[in-house]
Amino acid sequence: MFRIYGLDPAKTKLSRERAFELIHPEDRPVVRETFEHAVRAKCDYEIEHRAFSRAARSGIFHALGHPVLDESGALTDYVGTVMDITDSKQAENLFATGEPAKRTSSGKYLGQLFCLSRISDSPTSTNMQRRR
Repeated sequence: MFRIYGLDPAKTKLSRERAFELIHPEDRPVVRETFEHAVRAKCDYEIEHRAFSRAARSGIFHALGHPVLDESGALTDYVGTVMDITDSKQAENLFATGEPAKRTSSGKYLGQLFCLSRISDSPTSTNMQRRR
């Protein structure tokens, strides 16, 4: 999650609250409720939201999460991905308005895998670069 949001992992302590701060203020309530419902139900979640990113300034992100349960069925972690879908959303909007599509070659990160531990509340992440 550090790279997709343009954060330096050596200088940034990323917690659940810090992650929510990166989300656009108007989208925070629905993202928080979606995540909290998933935690209560121990189920997958999927949501699109606007977020602030030093790398992309602001953009549209797609987040997916899957619960990890221990042997007794207790929720221990969430693993998932966050993808920057800003370019594809802009292309969708152009297509919907009938404007000619514009090819982008931004080379942005496609997404990042993450693991959010309920115990430590500290996400860890792995980068996935766009393959061409």
